[in-house]
Amino acid sequence: MRGLSIAIVVLAACGRFGFDPHTGGGDDVQPNGDAQGNGDGNGTGDGGTGDGAIDAPALISPNCGTTVLINDDFGDGAIGSQWTMVTSAGYTVNEAGGNVAVTFPATANANTRAGYRQVASVPFANVCAIAEITGVPASAQAFVYVRLGTPTLNVEMYVQAGNLTARFTNGGTSATIGGATAWSATNHRFLRVRNTGGTNYVFEAGPSLTSFPTFLGSQGGILLNNLSPSSLEIGGSTSTMAASGAGTVRFESVTFLAP
Repeated sequence: MRGLSIAIVVLAACGRFGFDPHTGGGDDVQPNGDAQGNGDGNGTGDGGTGDGAIDAPALISPNCGTTVLINDDFGDGAIGSQWTMVTSAGYTVNEAGGNVAVTFPATANANTRAGYRQVASVPFANVCAIAEITGVPASAQAFVYVRLGTPTLNVEMYVQAGNLTARFTNGGTSATIGGATAWSATNHRFLRVRNTGGTNYVFEAGPSLTSFPTFLGSQGGILLNNLSPSSLEIGGSTSTMAASGAGTVRFESVTFLAP
C-alpha cells in the first residue's frame, strides 16, 4: 500500500504542474504557479488562461538557458508589469483573446512603430528571445519584428513582404544577415534571436518552442554591449516608406530566457 500511495502522489504532481510550453504563463516575469493557474483539482489545472501553471522545465528551449526573464502568453488580456507600450500616431495595440494585436493605421507614416517593450534593461549575454507570431502585415512597406536593442542599435528578426529575414542596425549602418526565406505560418511560427557569447548572434525559426530547424544566419561584432536600455521589443513597424492597408500583426507568446 505504501508503494501505491507514492505512485498516486507522483501522478497527481505530474497532472498538477504539466510540461506543455503553451499552457499558463500569463504575464509572469518568473513562473510562479499561482492559484489561478493551477487549481481546479482535476489533474489538468487552469493553465490555458492562468498566470503561472507553467514550471521551469516546460520553458527549456534547445541551446538556451533556463532562467526565465519573461514568459507571457497574453492570456489575461492586460499588459504585464514587465512591458511598456510603444506606439506611434494612429496605431492601436490591444491584448485580448490570448494575443497582442498591433493594428496599423489606414496609412502609416514611414519609420513608425508600435508594440511592447521590456521595462527592464538586461545583459544580452547568452539570452534567447523567442516570439510566437501568428499575423503578419498585408503591406510590403510594413513588417512585424522581434528585436534586441533600440531602434538605432539592434539585432532583429522580421517578416516583410512575405519573407522572413534577420538584420542588424548600428547607427547609420543596417544590413541583412544571411538570406531571406519565404515565411510559413506553420514552419516559422516561432522566431528566435540567440546570443552565443559577446556580440555574436544566431537567428532561427521553427514550428514550436523546442524545434528551430530554420537557420537564417549568424552575425558577430555588433556593438550591443553598451545599450541603454538593453531590452527586448516586439511589434509592427513601417520601413522608410509609408504603408497603406498593412492591417494587423499578432503575437501569441513571448519567452525570454537567460543562462
